[in-house]
Amino acid sequence: METVNITTCVSNAPLRELLEIRRGLELEIVRLAALRRTDEELAGLEALLAQQRQAADEDESWRFLEADIAFHLGVASAAHNATLLSLYENFESPLRSLVVANMEKYPLATHCDIHQHLWEAIRDRDEARAASVAEQFLTTLEEQLWEG
Repeated sequence: METVNITTCVSNAPLRELLEIRRGLELEIVRLAALRRTDEELAGLEALLAQQRQAADEDESWRFLEADIAFHLGVASAAHNATLLSLYENFESPLRSLVVANMEKYPLATHCDIHQHLWEAIRDRDEARAASVAEQFLTTLEEQLWEG
């Protein structure tokens, strides 16, 4: 069996495959984060939401992007699965590309609203709702990317 370097594999993957990887990782991450997050992690995610909202209000897309990526990585960290977090960290560069493509499709405020719903599900320890929010968002993203 051939050993594969995950960073090389992900950096060369087509967009459709990246979206499929993102779906698989994020659905499990948000589910686990809802079950395992600490109050400190929840507060940190809430602070990142505030940064996103402020950047969106000020129409500073690159500042929004940094807060968005930090939010996703924070959720991954809150899942308390070191291997899953490592995989997601290796996915950061393509994730940035996907977020940028997505930012062109949705107003930044819409991203904030979606992240707010996700945060609320994680706050409430509702793994099914967290997965549902992520699933709906990713499905809409995929549909819009293939339309464009």
